[in-house]
Amino acid sequence: FPSHDIRYSGISGYSGQSGFSGTSGISGYSGRDGQFGGASFYYQFDTRTLTTDPGQGRLNVNNVTLSSATTLTIHDDDRFLSNITSFLQTIDDSSSSIKGYAKITEEANNLNFVIYAIVGTHTDNPQHFNVPISYVSGVTTAYSNSTNVVITFTVTGDKGDQGISGFCIVTGK
Repeated sequence: FPSHDIRYSGISGYSGQSGFSGTSGISGYSGRDGQFGGASFYYQFDTRTLTTDPGQGRLNVNNVTLSSATTLTIHDDDRFLSNITSFLQTIDDSSSSIKGYAKITEEANNLNFVIYAIVGTHTDNPQHFNVPISYVSGVTTAYSNSTNVVITFTVTGDKGDQGISGFCIVTGK
């Protein structure tokens, strides 16, 4: 007989059991909402409603009812002696009717805030600025005298150029 090379295979072994799935971790908490964006400066609120220099590191508005105020008076230097003159001049350079926004927030309670639109060109006096404002939202009762506040400014872009006029084609029958 011719020799045949016969090979036999053994029986395959059993597959092992699958492992257990791990447990999912606990999801983290959502973060707090971010603050009003812009450049922030540290001041104290002055309850006087005059538009004269409120003093170094101080600001005030011209009405005890914050929603009725039309002028923000702010010293050139904040509580930490940072001079904000060039920043306020930048806001003033906007050609839009609303130059930007100012948000005044109580440092100890960030839910106690007021937002104003900056609605015109400010007056640069020696040592302070008078900024024309219009109430947007927030608290209406003035802060206590010497309350630590943070004022945050945002600037709006320049007013865009007017587009070209359209035209109309009239056809007769």
